[in-house]
Amino acid sequence: MKKRSEVYKLIKEGRCFTGNGIRLYYMPVETLKIKIFFSLPKKIFTAVKRNYIKRVVRELVRIEGLRFNLLIFINRGDIKFYELKAFFKGFKGHMDEIHNYSDN
Repeated sequence: MKKRSEVYKLIKEGRCFTGNGIRLYYMPVETLKIKIFFSLPKKIFTAVKRNYIKRVVRELVRIEGLRFNLLIFINRGDIKFYELKAFFKGFKGHMDEIHNYSDN
């Protein structure tokens, strides 16, 4: 996601899911092409850590089969893989429960 207008639209019209230093704005999409925007502060994360988190999040989105445009804010420098995985499993459960969202 590169356009500022898309980010503002996602914040304004999308829904929010938070937990453990992570804030996620999401909006369902009809196409197979999803867009993911990351906000990772440079003061907390090195470039290597920021890129690692981006790779992990993209893979978790792919594994969970999420079809949403996502805006992800991470404000904790000590975030671990298992915490990200648990967060996205919780988000998927939230979607299944609240929005009756299912891939099957």
